[in-house]
Amino acid sequence: MMLRRALFAVLIHVACLLLLIWIIFPIYWMIVVSFKPSEEIFNPDYIVTNPSLESYVTVLTQGYFRVMYFWRQLLNSIYIAAMTVVFTILVSIFAGYALSRLRFRGKTAISTLTLGTYIFPYAFLSIPYFILMTMLNMLNTHTSVIIAQTIFVSPYAIWLIWEYSRNIPPEIDESALIDGAGRATIFFRMFIPLSLPALAAIGAYAFLFSWNQYLYPFMLLSNEPDLTLPVAMGFFLVTDEAPWNLFMATATIYSLPPILFYYLFKRYLIAGLAAAAVKR
Repeated sequence: MMLRRALFAVLIHVACLLLLIWIIFPIYWMIVVSFKPSEEIFNPDYIVTNPSLESYVTVLTQGYFRVMYFWRQLLNSIYIAAMTVVFTILVSIFAGYALSRLRFRGKTAISTLTLGTYIFPYAFLSIPYFILMTMLNMLNTHTSVIIAQTIFVSPYAIWLIWEYSRNIPPEIDESALIDGAGRATIFFRMFIPLSLPALAAIGAYAFLFSWNQYLYPFMLLSNEPDLTLPVAMGFFLVTDEAPWNLFMATATIYSLPPILFYYLFKRYLIAGLAAAAVKR
């Protein structure tokens, strides 16, 4: 029995190690290729013998026609992600407060349907949304992308606030009402400060969702200066002679903001998710 348990533990550790290698290797290879000189791109070496910053200099100075709008496209991605975070937080905090604290007919049905919207994949709704944006004359605008991403992130964000607020004792609201505080005072001066960990988790989720989004920016934006960076990187691959070192350097740079964002807000992210998972 002891031998069987030991063997099982070894197999589990080996499987986890293989899975970790499977996940990390593409990231490692991306970084390796980004440091290879142009003449060594197709050498199957897993270690860079002559590391070069040539690719990063070319990308950062916009020295190749595929990266001539690099900085503007990076700022487009940051702007769209930031606006998605702002609007998602606004929608989720108001809706979450209403579902958790106010009494009105149909509240249970609304709260149930909130997550039920995820039955429909966002790709499934792309054509109707494209037609709607065409009718509203909003194609080729960042606003159309921000609205789409906010719509898809908000159901989970509302649910998270709703679950988190169940850990905030309603007696706090009742005491404030007895002391003469209005709903607005309770909401802005009590509910929002107590919900900051959940809001941080929502902000991180919305930022990462927007940062990794490809379909809707690709579908809604067509002017090259207005593209997000992931969509622009897709144009690297339209020829058989793709500049893989530049592509990998751009991808490496683009992967840095979410890593930094995660480590800055990791404590709040974990606290918010953990608190939402614990019911009173």
